[in-house]
Amino acid sequence: MAPLDDTRARLVPEPVGILPRMAREDPFFIIGTGRCGTTLLQAMLMCHPRVTIPPETHFYSRFHPSAHGLRCPVVDDEVEAYVEKVVTQWWWEQLGLDGAAFGDAVRSGAARTSRELMLWVLDHLAMNMGEAEPASLLIGEKTPHFERYIDAILADFPGARFIHMYRDPRDVVVSLQKEWWWREKSKWRTAVYWRDVMERQAKKAKELGAEKYLELRYETLVDDPEGELKQICAFLGIEFDESMLRHHERKASGFLEVEKSWKELTMRPIDKARHGRYRSKLSPQEIRRIERTAGPMLARFGYGPDETIGNSPLWRLSDLGDWARWQAGKLKRSVQKRVGTYEPFSLEKHAPRDGAAE
Repeated sequence: MAPLDDTRARLVPEPVGILPRMAREDPFFIIGTGRCGTTLLQAMLMCHPRVTIPPETHFYSRFHPSAHGLRCPVVDDEVEAYVEKVVTQWWWEQLGLDGAAFGDAVRSGAARTSRELMLWVLDHLAMNMGEAEPASLLIGEKTPHFERYIDAILADFPGARFIHMYRDPRDVVVSLQKEWWWREKSKWRTAVYWRDVMERQAKKAKELGAEKYLELRYETLVDDPEGELKQICAFLGIEFDESMLRHHERKASGFLEVEKSWKELTMRPIDKARHGRYRSKLSPQEIRRIERTAGPMLARFGYGPDETIGNSPLWRLSDLGDWARWQAGKLKRSVQKRVGTYEPFSLEKHAPRDGAAE
């Protein structure tokens, strides 16, 4: 496994005990549906001299003890089982983390709680990126599906702040559909996913309030990056820095080699032409289906029906066909699970080799 980008000056800080010395400010989290601009925002913010944002950790879904049916904090008689389940994972290998050092931290008791374990991962990823003074940095985490884990995150980091990045559902559907890790889902199911995420986040925005939760529209960030970044910096309590407007000139990418095929566009200047790409990728019938599926969330997040196309009552009949195929798929998976032949989708199994797009 090749190491992360390491083109910055590499000065590893002196550790305190086993945990490296990292600012103990509560991290901030960038969340969303995926393919909604979170990587672009990460790229911009990591250009700030006071901010570091390592590659996606997937900690709560992959490395948290409870994800493996183990107790948290990790107890003595489960230490070896926990360490093995973590360091043998494909994603751990992709991150390039030191399994032996992680095992030492867990065995010694320096990292047993989920907060300590998460900080260990973030700290070491930041050092692998070559951060010269990590003790002074505000650290961010950008795993979009952590939108499902907000309560768990707040239990570990009561001071955590969240930036919810969202995008036109029609463009999200187009973008997700072309990725190898999403290929099993139909356009309709993808629209259902967008709606479900947005419903959850509409509730969280109200629950957490403006001090802890910021909603950020992708299209507005692209159209007015300076204005939006100033708002984000105020939310995070840092000064605006113009270097964030030159995100494409950054030295460290912030993503892994295996993610390059769908994230490398963030190494280029902003392309405003990517607004409304769905019009050339979806049929009028598909556009209307996505809009109907999004329901009230379409207007709640500032989007409206496409006025450039027509409508037909007959299109709703095909919606029933998609629903029937979804139910048939659920039944098939249920039967496969009962007879022991079900194989869930695996990133490790399906990932393109060497980060190449399929």
